[in-house]
Amino acid sequence: MTQTITPSAEHILDLSDDTQVHVLMTSLMKERGLSPVVKQLNQTVLTGAASDREKAIAALRRMGFWFE
Repeated sequence: MTQTITPSAEHILDLSDDTQVHVLMTSLMKERGLSPVVKQLNQTVLTGAASDREKAIAALRRMGFWFE
């Protein structure tokens, strides 16, 4: 059994280009790890401190999720 590391909002925002974001998301989907990442980011949006909330929103947008 392999352990999947859940990337943080900072990790997603630090990726240098959209290709790296795509590679990360593809890898997470194959490992069935995308849903936990989105769930964690959504939870931060709902209950996190203001600075963490803004990073989570930016990470979700970077991943292609529409957010208003």
